[in-house]
Amino acid sequence: MKKLLLLFMAVLLIGTAMAQDQTPFKTEIFSEKKINRLEVSSSGGFVKVTGGAEIPRVNVYITGSNSKRQLSPEALAERLKAYVLEVNLVDGTLVCIAKVKDKKTIKNSERLSINFEIETPKNLDTDIKTSGGSLTLSTLNGDINFLTSGGSMALNNLSGKIKGVTSGGSIKLEHASGEIDLTTSGGSIRAENSNGNLKLITSGGSLTLSDLTGTIHGATSGGSITANRVDGNLNINTAAGSISVSDFKGNLNGKTSAGSIKGSILHIENSIELITSAGSIKVDLPFDEGMDLDLSGSRINSDKLPNTANNRKKETLKTQVNGGGKSVTLKTSSGSVSVN
Repeated sequence: MKKLLLLFMAVLLIGTAMAQDQTPFKTEIFSEKKINRLEVSSSGGFVKVTGGAEIPRVNVYITGSNSKRQLSPEALAERLKAYVLEVNLVDGTLVCIAKVKDKKTIKNSERLSINFEIETPKNLDTDIKTSGGSLTLSTLNGDINFLTSGGSMALNNLSGKIKGVTSGGSIKLEHASGEIDLTTSGGSIRAENSNGNLKLITSGGSLTLSDLTGTIHGATSGGSITANRVDGNLNINTAAGSISVSDFKGNLNGKTSAGSIKGSILHIENSIELITSAGSIKVDLPFDEGMDLDLSGSRINSDKLPNTANNRKKETLKTQVNGGGKSVTLKTSSGSVSVN
């Protein structure tokens, strides 16, 4: 899945770079205009939005959908007759539309890839929809909504209330904060250097979480989960993959139906619960803190707990460390539990 994520990102960057090498078909500049909302609707091209611009502008790039080369002016004009292409500012809302007038009458060979590169103020709300292209959003603050039916997402330096959905692409999130809700039906998710209330869901890819703070909920139906240097409340669940957590601080709840669990816990706020139906559990715990341990597995291993030193074949073990206090539950239905 990691290779797949890198491939998606490479395709996204290549597509953006190709557009930058082209001369825009159309450029609209909105100097001295108040923009507080952005609405984009595209039937297939990529959308790139960059906030923080002093002078807002929209660049439109067009190629044939089956060719990376620019069309002749005559061929382009003929194909554009089948499209609606609009860039307008209406009552503070910047509207960018590129769509086919009648999908039933246009041939695949006659389709166009109409791409938007948009520079806006940082503070604004968005409603962005594309039928199959990738999305790149950066330096925005507000109520940010975006949707693509099959493209990848690259998100950087976003803040506010953020909600994004892709039906089949990967998602990469960096330097974001606020209420964040991201979903993909078939790609992987990578989130790093972000904070807030994060909800990250994929139906078939892996989750990679790094340097996050706040309350994080992550779930995948068929991939592994890796979390590094997370500080806060972490709730993660996978139906068919392994879980690996390192340098964690806070409260942790992790479950997998068919994979192993490895963890390195630096500090427990209130509780740790790690459960797998078919795999081993190996966790390093902060033994300088008071803990109530509830361990269950086909075999329990620990050099830190005296009552397991001579008899390691035990199904369950409940004991206290340093007088007890914080709850630690480690359970596996068909594997060993190792605590250090």
